[in-house]
Amino acid sequence: DVITYDNVHVNFTLEEALQDPFEKSLYKGMVTYRNLTAIDTKE
Repeated sequence: DVITYDNVHVNFTLEEALQDPFEKSLYKGMVTYRNLTAIDTKE
């Protein structure tokens, strides 16, 4: 299976982009987890 940029990129809204680094890290972690679980369910 091939994973493309569209499978893993994260778009930040302006509000999200202005968050402090800790909040960004939490958000990125949640998105990464969501993406990995979505990939896992396609198998």
